[in-house]
Amino acid sequence: MPQQTDPTSPGISAYPGARYAFPFYESTPSGTGAPTAVADRRINDWKKAQLGPTPAPRNNGAIDLAEIIGPEGVSEIEDLGEIRFHALGDSGVGHADEAEQVAEEMATDFKPGAGALNPAFLFHLGDVVYGPMKTDHYGERFYRPYRRYPGKIIAIPGNHDGEAKNSADLPSLNAFRANFCAPTAEVPLQASGSGIYRETMILPGIYWRLETPFVRILGLYSNLLEDPGCLEGRTDDGRPDVSQLEWLTASLNDIAAKKDGKALIIATHHPPYSSSGHSSSDEMSDIIDAVVRRHFGRVCFNLGANFSPATASSEREANQRWRGHT
Repeated sequence: MPQQTDPTSPGISAYPGARYAFPFYESTPSGTGAPTAVADRRINDWKKAQLGPTPAPRNNGAIDLAEIIGPEGVSEIEDLGEIRFHALGDSGVGHADEAEQVAEEMATDFKPGAGALNPAFLFHLGDVVYGPMKTDHYGERFYRPYRRYPGKIIAIPGNHDGEAKNSADLPSLNAFRANFCAPTAEVPLQASGSGIYRETMILPGIYWRLETPFVRILGLYSNLLEDPGCLEGRTDDGRPDVSQLEWLTASLNDIAAKKDGKALIIATHHPPYSSSGHSSSDEMSDIIDAVVRRHFGRVCFNLGANFSPATASSEREANQRWRGHT
């Protein structure tokens, strides 16, 4: 089959659009590892047109740990001089059997009377529920596997939480927001219907800023694409939405002005760096790095659900500890 020349890229020969599954394949390697588009279209540009919404949070995204675990729990952490919490992601697939095994193991870290030596919370890094009909699967894939986990659970949404492939999951993120961004904490039917007591979480939105005694956590939504992660979104009428990026910049500006020495964690579902099945989200990582360096001069750690220094498996659990005055 004769090749066609991409009129927008002199000297680049491109295969006819019907030859491959997507019209971005080129016959001449670009040498950069990035696709050169037929008719001036790049596959990542097409992907960005499929992004979902990034609705604004309540209270400018701010929440204090005392609102989640109570002022007494925060006082215990301050008295101990450190904060402990669990973190995992990618748990809500199938019957969530692996998630239950991990939750049972994490539950052993809690001891009666241990106070702040117990984890303050579990931070779920997204993909709480995979597949369609998400609202109907929260019982099986979230409330049941964590029914014996004693701690509160906070979360950021992953791409599978945001994807909406049938009308039941529209608008995007409706099930996640109902269970993690509720205006008041109450036991939902997906839990109580099986005799499980766990209240909905009251996070201000799909992206948020959590204040704790020794660390601030900025939880971000990296949207619904399989790859890569993106901090921008799309409005209902299809226009680019950079409100989350603007919020991130404003939040970091406010944090930098405080100069109180607290640690800072920025968390996304998609991995900034990865050697597993999910590719690294280079553009998203570069954007975060640039904004952080502008305010703090260096970047130490960015927590992503698909990144682990020790394993490339999809079910991960880590027990992170930050001491005060570090």
